[in-house]
Amino acid sequence: MDLGLFQRDVAKFVGVKTDTVTNWEKDRIKPSENNLRKIKEFLSIKIKKFR
Repeated sequence: MDLGLFQRDVAKFVGVKTDTVTNWEKDRIKPSENNLRKIKEFLSIKIKKFR
């Protein structure tokens, strides 16, 4: 499923730099528990819009 997400959108919602999202994706660093909650919220919103 392609939600049309961009790193900058995730970064802006979570409150981090785009480079941070890149590092999460490449498994260089792990997001904090708080950031994981924000990512989950962001994805939930996007999936609802996609349906």
